[in-house]
Amino acid sequence: MIPTVTVEELAARLPELLRRVERGEAFHVEDHGRLVAALAPIHERHAVTREVLARQLAPVLPVDPSFAEDLAAIRREQPLAGDTPWAS
Repeated sequence: MIPTVTVEELAARLPELLRRVERGEAFHVEDHGRLVAALAPIHERHAVTREVLARQLAPVLPVDPSFAEDLAAIRREQPLAGDTPWAS
């Protein structure tokens, strides 16, 4: 269970709580008995190209090699949408 601190505790102990968050802990913040925030570590995100993602997913999500051909055929046969009567 995630520990809860009050807004007052957060203000009084902010440097200590931030150090603990840097080490991986998380806290809920409560104001007058109501949960208002979560204080948690930020996990860095790394950009992944489509090619890398496809390679990583291939073992668990195989795609039929003819799928790209099917999509190309659909695009050839499906007319492009023209002007529409409604605003975008």
